[in-house]
Amino acid sequence: MSLLDWYHAHMSDRDEIFRQYFNQVDMTLELDESVDDDEFDVFNSVEMLVKLTGAPDGSYLKVSRGTDEAELFHIVVRNRIFKYPSEYALANRSDGFGLELYVDSITLRDEYQNKGIGPRSMLLSLLEAKAQGFRYVSLTAAGSSNNRGTFWGYYVWASMGFDAVLPSEILCSLPERLSHVRRLAELMLDDEGRQWWYHPGGRAIDVEFDLSPDSLSWTVLRNYVEAKGISYEY
Repeated sequence: MSLLDWYHAHMSDRDEIFRQYFNQVDMTLELDESVDDDEFDVFNSVEMLVKLTGAPDGSYLKVSRGTDEAELFHIVVRNRIFKYPSEYALANRSDGFGLELYVDSITLRDEYQNKGIGPRSMLLSLLEAKAQGFRYVSLTAAGSSNNRGTFWGYYVWASMGFDAVLPSEILCSLPERLSHVRRLAELMLDDEGRQWWYHPGGRAIDVEFDLSPDSLSWTVLRNYVEAKGISYEY
């Protein structure tokens, strides 16, 4: 089944959380004076930027020029449900392989956590990044199995298909049955591997979602969406 066919089959309707928080309404877009209107024309669409950042309803988005040659634009999203503003960067990859969306932070207020809002926001970003021809979405998955009370990114983003080559210190600590594993996504496709990453093995790690059609990232994401009962018509 192709990626498009899978989404038509599994995203035929929007679930309650999407209907409550993600309708692309009451949005405000501001361009910083550092950004030239003509230069930004290709991205100057409120609807596209709202989806690319996974912004909930009622968000205020501000776009400014990037901080270096690689970073084209910097986007800050403010919303009442965010504990801190969420930040994103549109950048040229250092390896030359196309555009990359970097997600700097998504932190919800305590009363909005554990509702599935963050993962749905990220799902919107992934789908729009794919639609716009980006090659990767990257971020730092914060937290660890020993510090789950503060940050859960190490597990949540890995569960959604964000991948990385596992560093040697992690490879050396894998259980014997998982000694063949080399990538984080391979761990998340294995029941024992997923549990091991949750505890005791997981830690903060730089990860990226490979948006190419047949990547391991999409396979892991499909499993996550089906397990969580997430439904969104895209």
